[in-house]
Amino acid sequence: MNDVLSPTDLAMIQGVPASDLIALAADFDLVPDAEIDRAGLVAEVLPRMLDRVRAEGVPLSKYDAEDVAALPPPLLGALARLQGCAADPAAILKAGDRVYRQRQRQRGRRADPYALMVPMLLTPLLRLAAAADA
Repeated sequence: MNDVLSPTDLAMIQGVPASDLIALAADFDLVPDAEIDRAGLVAEVLPRMLDRVRAEGVPLSKYDAEDVAALPPPLLGALARLQGCAADPAAILKAGDRVYRQRQRQRGRRADPYALMVPMLLTPLLRLAAAADA
């Protein structure tokens, strides 16, 4: 997993509130240790998250447009494959918006830690997907 989580990713993970990571872990039926190892928890969640996005698609919104447009071609291609669309940021965002709205309908007013954290973990998630595709 070290090749998936870059130093930038690890620094970003350190800034995520522990409660958000715990909620994300719970969404995947994981119980974190009393002493939270942020990098270890994210490393454990990422493969499960990848399985879910393969089944459901990647929940994205218009607020993710800059991040999607800035992806390097290999990661943009991995995202397009996960979304089942062309490697065009507009098509990817359109598919992601459908997934996001579907999750909102399913969850109602309950917070969705998965949909909130996927954009934050998008780059390491796509690195994992690209490595699995290779």
